[in-house]
Amino acid sequence: MVQVADDDCTSICCTPLPLRAEECTILQQDADNRLELVGYYGSSLRRTDWNCEAHPPFAAFCSGVLFVPGRLGHDDKALEAEIPPRLPNGLDIDLCWQPDEALVGYRSSAALACDTAVACASMRSEDAA
Repeated sequence: MVQVADDDCTSICCTPLPLRAEECTILQQDADNRLELVGYYGSSLRRTDWNCEAHPPFAAFCSGVLFVPGRLGHDDKALEAEIPPRLPNGLDIDLCWQPDEALVGYRSSAALACDTAVACASMRSEDAA
């Protein structure tokens, strides 16, 4: 594992970055949203063959993931205050970053996944009322 270092995410920066797919999966399923983000970041970097030059930095990646409805195990307002959600640029439906040319086939699926998540959240809030 390597260390995640990013000035914008001080509470997460000391978490080891997973190198193996199994390690990424374990972190993606963790109850701690911060560890879940590290797992998704590791998976995303793996998909780009560790191209750190092209891949967004950790804070930008996390901001994009936090913008996607239903993206983590549970909402975390403290985490969102630390890392403000921003419109994701280049995330596919698996929350992995892809260069623009690779996303052409993913765009409609990602939009459908977001629309579905928003619709489900809306239905849950109506049921609760």
